[in-house]
Amino acid sequence: RDINMAGLPVNDIYILLRDEKAETVSWPIPGLYTKKSEIEISKGELLVQKGKLFYVNGNESVAIECHTVCENVAPISSVQYKLLKAIPTAKRISVFATDGWMEWGADVMNGDEVYIRVTKGGDEYCSTAVVRYVGAMTEDQPGTLFGVEITDSRYYGCGTSDGTFNKVRYFTCPDNYGLSLSLASVAKKPDWLMLEYRPKWDILVTEGMKM
Repeated sequence: RDINMAGLPVNDIYILLRDEKAETVSWPIPGLYTKKSEIEISKGELLVQKGKLFYVNGNESVAIECHTVCENVAPISSVQYKLLKAIPTAKRISVFATDGWMEWGADVMNGDEVYIRVTKGGDEYCSTAVVRYVGAMTEDQPGTLFGVEITDSRYYGCGTSDGTFNKVRYFTCPDNYGLSLSLASVAKKPDWLMLEYRPKWDILVTEGMKM
């Protein structure tokens, strides 16, 4: 691949690994530099490279000169870009840095059993679920989302839909069993979510109840 003057491959996508102050260039007419200024960029921002410039999240109105941040970025694939795009910026690095999470997420398919983050009574819990849909769900959020159906009876009713989101049906499940989640809330292992998961049989045994 071609290499630019900053020593990075041309026309690739990157994730920023730590908070940075960077010099930006902007212009009212494409191709004519008119202004330079310093801005703070949060770790987890996605940078699309074109030549010597990075565009934050692909926004072409303001660009960052590659040499100002090139030591603190990591290349990502187009599939990883879509997975990360749906995740809030503040949570992207924890997913990206967890060994195996991104690779696993890229291979998730309909019917896969997963662990998810659910909210019940204002607290977060780890529940089991089955994947019913993988892909974009809204035009203004083109990243990859996971439509899941809750399968742990302790959290039935903790969903938000029956598989319909924004008046569009993506899959079918009982009402309030369905959730639309980014990869940050869908995992192969409970510890990826940093939430404790206790199987139902474990709770029954430890609390002295009959199974």
